[in-house]
Amino acid sequence: MHLWQINFKSWNDALQTKDPATVANLYSTSDLSFLPTVSPEHIKNSDSTVDYFTAFVQKHPFGTITDDSVQVYGNGNAYLHSGMYTFELGEGDARAPVDARFSYVWRKIEGVWKITHHHSSVRPGINMRNVARENFQKWNDALQTKDPKKVASLYSTSDLSFLPTVSPEHIKDLDNTEDYFTAFVQKHPFGTITDDSVTVFDDGEAYLHSGMYTFELGEGDARAPVEARFSYVWRKSGDGEYKITHHHSSVRPEAPAPTSKFCTPAPLRSPYTQIHNATPAPSAEAEAPAKEPEVKKEAPKVEKKEPVAVASKAVIEEDKEEVQELKAKYTETAQKLQTETLRRIEHEKQLKEVPFRDPRSICL
Repeated sequence: MHLWQINFKSWNDALQTKDPATVANLYSTSDLSFLPTVSPEHIKNSDSTVDYFTAFVQKHPFGTITDDSVQVYGNGNAYLHSGMYTFELGEGDARAPVDARFSYVWRKIEGVWKITHHHSSVRPGINMRNVARENFQKWNDALQTKDPKKVASLYSTSDLSFLPTVSPEHIKDLDNTEDYFTAFVQKHPFGTITDDSVTVFDDGEAYLHSGMYTFELGEGDARAPVEARFSYVWRKSGDGEYKITHHHSSVRPEAPAPTSKFCTPAPLRSPYTQIHNATPAPSAEAEAPAKEPEVKKEAPKVEKKEPVAVASKAVIEEDKEEVQELKAKYTETAQKLQTETLRRIEHEKQLKEVPFRDPRSICL
């Protein structure tokens, strides 16, 4: 075990005693600079060091170094030990890990190693959106090389699911990935993200990057933009580098045509309904306005040399016959009009019961 490991262990063991004085005893009594994790103070003396650890040891801390480095000074009489550690804090079900960063300067004072500087801070969260966009840029830059092998090298060698934009295949290996990009890079693609979101898994070991991008494709005057949608899952491989384990890309569907607020769609009817429920054309007899019966004009009657009383009676009888004939014709015409009106009303009622719209109706 190295010296810095031994000294860190002695500090961690002192925390387990829950005695703040034991922990503070490891710090120098002079020329001290202590910047604790959860205190805003710059501590420079032993009393303040004891006060800080009085509260901190109640959290039941236990530290484990996850990454570190050492720089030696003063012919081995001092060294800087810095890196990352994870602290388990709390009790029972409430116990949880906290990732933090540390810097210790240990100096040999009168033959005993003491801490002259200690700076501890919670590890800042990683901005995964920046990580996602950096990896997308790496993928986009690989396309510009026109080298399908370089693009394919960004994809996982195992557990791959690739659903390309212009291929009907579900690609699951690097050989077919390379084959796809052999043709695609010849289109001179250049992608620009227009909208995206990131979902993080396993503390940043993997993430889903999804959204919209626009690709410029083609050459010269034939170069044109294509709007598309994307889903990437990037996962850290054994060497710590992110690889694409899933990639799904598709052309963005066109938006449906808007409907005018001034348009009232016409009822839609199937051909069968249109034929069988159509309003019948009115008969010519019903369509034409009723004509008044023509009154036959009789030729002037030659006066008969009969008594006036007899002649008047004959004229009256003839007029009665004509009136009866007129009444019969008017009655017949009225009945036809009534029948036609009832027929129209019945057809209109049937049409209102059809819940369809005419697909040929156009909204302006």
